[in-house]
Amino acid sequence: MVESVKLPLFNELLPAGLRFGANYLVEFEPHSLWHEASLSLCVQALRQGIRTDYHTFTHTPGDIRRELATLDHGIVELEADDTFRIWDSYTTQTTYGEPLDPGRTTPGEFRDTSSLKMGDWEQRESEELAKGFDEVDRGRLHIDDNTSVLVQFNDEKSVFEHHRTRTAPYVRRLGLSALHSVVKGAYSDSFYSQFEAFCDGIIDFKAQEEGERIEQYLRIRACRGETFDSRWHRIRLSPSGEVVFAGLSYGL
Repeated sequence: MVESVKLPLFNELLPAGLRFGANYLVEFEPHSLWHEASLSLCVQALRQGIRTDYHTFTHTPGDIRRELATLDHGIVELEADDTFRIWDSYTTQTTYGEPLDPGRTTPGEFRDTSSLKMGDWEQRESEELAKGFDEVDRGRLHIDDNTSVLVQFNDEKSVFEHHRTRTAPYVRRLGLSALHSVVKGAYSDSFYSQFEAFCDGIIDFKAQEEGERIEQYLRIRACRGETFDSRWHRIRLSPSGEVVFAGLSYGL
């Protein structure tokens, strides 16, 4: 069984790759390249045959498909056999969007994203755990584009406690590699510190003004049980729109 997924964007920082059965927290600045990087990581995984879920809180499913198709036109075709799945929590928030048609995601109550209340998620997760899982649900990369949207519908404690007591064990049981993401500076210090405490790794994205340019950076701040490079690394958008490694920064 494959124990990790090695994604080109993280190769210089985390040679062993992202472990399956592990929870990672991405903390990103609003003007960083996290959104573009999340799509790039999705494409990089799918190119390797890694089954991948993209949970969108901030864009319509149609937007995600179009952006992914720009990076690799064959990616969206992988939805047909559930190699690639989109979970839609955008339409629920806004009542505007392009709801997923039946059959475009794997069936199951847990993937019913018609509510963003942690109490409803807990009930669905309990039902799913009791029923068991299909093989297609296991060993996947799961990317949340902005987990912190959940704080708009729940209090901070409910969000991190749900992830600590429900999501993290769910990820370990199914052997997923999960990237949860929260925007920096919007919530209390305790929200970030308590979320960080139960995650296996912490990844930072930031944007910094340097002269007349905005430079983009990425680092692995922590990662349990792995050798990693914690220095800031410069990243950039390639001509194709994919986020790529652009070298080590010695000035941060």
